Amino acid sequence: MGLRWSVYKNAFGAFNGLNFRIQRSLSRGMKPTFLIYQVTTACNSKCRMCGIWKTKPDNELSLKEVEDLLDRPFFDKVHWVNITGGEPFVRKDIVQIVKAMKERLPGLQLIAIPTNGFLTSKIIDTVKDMLEVLNKKVILNVNVSIDGIGEKHDYIRRTEGGYKKAIKTLDELYKLQLADDCFETGTETVIMDHNANNIRNIYEELKNHTPHVNLTPAILSPFYTTEQESAHMSNKTITKMLKFFGELRLKEPAYAYYHSKVSRILGEKGLMKRPFPCLGGYKTMYLDARGNVYPCLMLPIPKFLVGNIRDCPVEELWHGPTAKDIRKRLKGHLYCTRCTNNCDIMNNLKEEVWDFGMFMMKNKDVRKALMKDLNEGRMKKYV
Repeated sequence: MGLRWSVYKNAFGAFNGLNFRIQRSLSRGMKPTFLIYQVTTACNSKCRMCGIWKTKPDNELSLKEVEDLLDRPFFDKVHWVNITGGEPFVRKDIVQIVKAMKERLPGLQLIAIPTNGFLTSKIIDTVKDMLEVLNKKVILNVNVSIDGIGEKHDYIRRTEGGYKKAIKTLDELYKLQLADDCFETGTETVIMDHNANNIRNIYEELKNHTPHVNLTPAILSPFYTTEQESAHMSNKTITKMLKFFGELRLKEPAYAYYHSKVSRILGEKGLMKRPFPCLGGYKTMYLDARGNVYPCLMLPIPKFLVGNIRDCPVEELWHGPTAKDIRKRLKGHLYCTRCTNNCDIMNNLKEEVWDFGMFMMKNKDVRKALMKDLNEGRMKKYV
């Protein structure tokens, strides 16, 4: 009864979805339910598909500035937070930031943090401190980014011994998961030409360490991708990836909805509209390390800058004329119409459930497989 009710109550997101569609038609922002916060640009890796490590980590928001910002009623509907970087665990006061979120965001349900996993001891100690601070009131998710096996991963990340470090971190994090039902770990793998031939091997090997393996296609952001050939996806790579997604349909039913949308975007050459909703700029907000506000973490460039929270109250920025103009421009932006990013997938599944509900209604086999997984405890904490 408890699980079934948890599933059914998510259907109330249909009402939120209706409101979102009305506000989107008017290009109006809403109080964010999902906050993506870049705590630092500092990184201890030099990944081939990312150039953020070339930036200098200066003028970043202080802990006091973060606390003052989160005190504002504007954030009282935030349910999910993604703490990103750089490498988030490089920031020394990250535990205090997590504490500030727990104490100041009354609706907070989940904090997710990606990591390259290279600082094993520091990451494990920090996660333990976070779990103590959260005190089982908020789910903590820490995913380790792994894009290949052994030397292949080291090559992509330009870090000697990186794979062994990442796996060690993952294994230690999984021990924490077994001991705490409010913590979950897993892996994130970006599919690109560098690793496309080994997708199945990567998936199967990582499954030996965690039940949570997330596969996403490389996305060529105008900002983050400085070596586009490194994160490139040829037609051959796309074909292999989509075929494998099809094989995972019932093995990983929690990802079937997202994988089906990726297949449409990358498989239909004439598609000029993203086939699932993006809440970026409406209910999803990106805040960078220096206090700049953007509607999307993949487009943190001057033409899409809403403003800086040091110059103006965040609610005035979000509901002001600049933000409205940006929302209008993004509706027809070529990058957005072909975007496969799943950054706000939790917002989609909880706040804008119409499209997800229709997918499940049309795909009875996926629905049955998902319910089976939920009954066995997989993904249950996210329902």
